[in-house]
Amino acid sequence: MSEPIHIGWETATEKSFALDCFHDGTEHKFDNETKYKIVAHKYKEITDADDEAQGLRDWEWYIEVFKKMSKPILEKGKSYVAEVETYGEGYRRLFLHMPGSNFSALEEKAMIEEKDGEWFDYIDNEIYHDFNEDLEHGTLEEIFLTLIGHSLGFEGCPGDYKYVVVDVMDIDEIIIENDNLDELEMSFKLIWERKPKEKGDE
Repeated sequence: MSEPIHIGWETATEKSFALDCFHDGTEHKFDNETKYKIVAHKYKEITDADDEAQGLRDWEWYIEVFKKMSKPILEKGKSYVAEVETYGEGYRRLFLHMPGSNFSALEEKAMIEEKDGEWFDYIDNEIYHDFNEDLEHGTLEEIFLTLIGHSLGFEGCPGDYKYVVVDVMDIDEIIIENDNLDELEMSFKLIWERKPKEKGDE
């Protein structure tokens, strides 16, 4: 499980009471169960004489809030090409590589066999791109967190290009039809695209 995005402490006799107090104290901003997972742990018993007289046991509760991740839209072992919108430089394309990517493995094979010239000629002519990003989970959250605000290009001498990603427009899976380095052939399958904005979204 990932790191909690919020922690809190409450005193209550029951878990449900502790969670009610927690939600009240956080103004119910973690109520949405589709976005957040809340875990309450008994930390320490603090039962006193008054509690015992009423047949109650009182506890201090440690409460953690985790953000739920959506299901991955990218598959491990594959690579993708995303079209992104940049600030002031129009639309650009970049590669997204998942762990164990067959595309990355084929590129490594080209380097080993000293056929990197054929490889880069094909890539530059068929699927021109500006940058590469390695992902771990392949969820939309990870894609947007990785790409939005990312500077594509270089910093340094005047004339070096640099532009910032402001949105992701669509993502295509790269399908390797022929992995012969002398006769490379790839196709693309659209797996996600930005829905048109509804009125009131601006």
